[in-house]
Amino acid sequence: MIKNENKETGGYVHLPDGSKVIVVRDENEGAATQSAEEDNIDLRVYWHTFTKYKWIIIGLTLVIGSLTALKTLSLPPIYQARTALLIEFEQAKVISIEEVYGTSSYQDKFYNSQLKILKYRGLAEKLVEKLNLVSHPAFNWSPPSKGFSYYWHQLLSKVAWLQVSPHEEAQPPTAQEKFKAVVETVMANLSVASEPDSQIINITFDSTHPQLAALVPNTLAEVYIESDLEAKLAMTHKATKWLTKRLNGLRQQLREAEQALQRYIESQG
Repeated sequence: MIKNENKETGGYVHLPDGSKVIVVRDENEGAATQSAEEDNIDLRVYWHTFTKYKWIIIGLTLVIGSLTALKTLSLPPIYQARTALLIEFEQAKVISIEEVYGTSSYQDKFYNSQLKILKYRGLAEKLVEKLNLVSHPAFNWSPPSKGFSYYWHQLLSKVAWLQVSPHEEAQPPTAQEKFKAVVETVMANLSVASEPDSQIINITFDSTHPQLAALVPNTLAEVYIESDLEAKLAMTHKATKWLTKRLNGLRQQLREAEQALQRYIESQG
């Protein structure tokens, strides 16, 4: 006689010879079967939903795709121009032993400094001033058109009992605000990056105006070179002024020493 116990979760079976066989139920098999059935049900539900609303889904896809394509086509083309600038590392004529062994690190610091100078806001301001970009068509500062809100407030302000304050018109930006906005726009569209393992720095500018896209990188390179020359001239002028002052002082000391020597000779004579 075979006896089964606990068929759901496992148990044992008595064999005719009196021995027992342990039976263990595989729970993963039941879970896998249930999961497969749920997946089939979910797929059928999804497919039924899609077939029910397929024309709405297709229509929305076409409408969104068409609007996206029209928006993309209506955008003005963006032109990009690039200028390569060669930065030469000037080694000092007299250097220390530490500088001899650390020449590579000094060069890296020098090139990183030049990159930061090219990204400096002061150069961008000089660029905007030199090209007079505030008056350029790319930075049109026409006042915004009066919308529905403006006319609605104008109408309500004529009704005394509503006591609605008249709509305040937006004040035109000042010259300083225009200049600041143009500088920020130029810096946002300007890119300065170094070429790997070289002394070349690429200056890139994006604009909807092709002439402006080509003009800005070249002018920025010119402004950088001019600023570098001005800094060197200022240092030379400062050094010359200091040397002249020092030389005059030495001459005065020499003159006083000669006079003292002359007085000493006369006193001994």
